[in-house]
Amino acid sequence: MIEAAVLKDSLWEGAAEAFETMVMLPISEVEADAAGAGGVETSLTGSLTFGGPLQGALLVQCDLDSAGAIARSMMMMEADEEIEEGEIKDAIGEIANLVLGGLKSRVAGTVGEIKVSVPTVVKGCEVRPALGKDSVRVEINAQGAGCNVKLVVGYREPRE
Repeated sequence: MIEAAVLKDSLWEGAAEAFETMVMLPISEVEADAAGAGGVETSLTGSLTFGGPLQGALLVQCDLDSAGAIARSMMMMEADEEIEEGEIKDAIGEIANLVLGGLKSRVAGTVGEIKVSVPTVVKGCEVRPALGKDSVRVEINAQGAGCNVKLVVGYREPRE
């Protein structure tokens, strides 16, 4: 199994690259209590599942204000411009896709080819992957320009 520390580093590198190049919103890793993402407040969660030599899910979570700011930045809109909820959800789904793509390319040499689902975005509180016994959970909290983001990967090797 890939070590959690290696996966976490690869997740961070992929996320930082996606936010800097595609969202134009550089992020920095922060302590969990500073991030404020994915807690009891309503958030948007973009998720993808993956299979192959690793099975699991990636979640990108942020509060609604952060999600709007991320979507506006991604679409090169002004901070005060009106944006529809559907556009925000699409942007968060695309971010999840970009982050998992970055992770996938960084671990392919170690674990092999990973197959990825299409992104799903849900609105809710405390959304978490539940993979059951023998799963590993990696979390990163990040901030950028007042936006809070939580990245979560839950994974395990397939059972034989």
